[in-house]
Amino acid sequence: MTDEALAEIEIGRLDELPDPGCREFRIGEGDWPFKGFVVRRGNDVFAYQNYCVHVGHPLNWKPDEFLTRDGLHLICASHGATYEIDSGICIAGPCRGKTLRPVEAGVRDGVAVRSGASGGVERELRAGGGGVEPGGGAVVAGGRIGGGRVR
Repeated sequence: MTDEALAEIEIGRLDELPDPGCREFRIGEGDWPFKGFVVRRGNDVFAYQNYCVHVGHPLNWKPDEFLTRDGLHLICASHGATYEIDSGICIAGPCRGKTLRPVEAGVRDGVAVRSGASGGVERELRAGGGGVEPGGGAVVAGGRIGGGRVR
């Protein structure tokens, strides 16, 4: 896989995502593509690998459903582990204190994107296994990988 293929993947228009809301995405082809999801909360987007840190399967059973009923946290449909949206830290359940694997994400021209060509996810993809400001170049939005404020 080339750096160009990893540079940016459109996930969907921000105005088409519920607030709060989630959308799944895949990177790669074949039997083992990278599976992730993006979460919208207001003008913020956060993205994570779709992988339960407790047992290793996807967090959701239904497409694009990762949030608790009140929309305040992420939840694993299998065993109810609850995670903070902005940090991915498990705050309740059997994996308390562990963290979902973040993926760089942001918003460009009103479109939620998975961006960046460096970091752990990209290294894993090559081995087989900042967000962006609207109209601008790549930046680490909000100073943290995995989410950022749309400016």
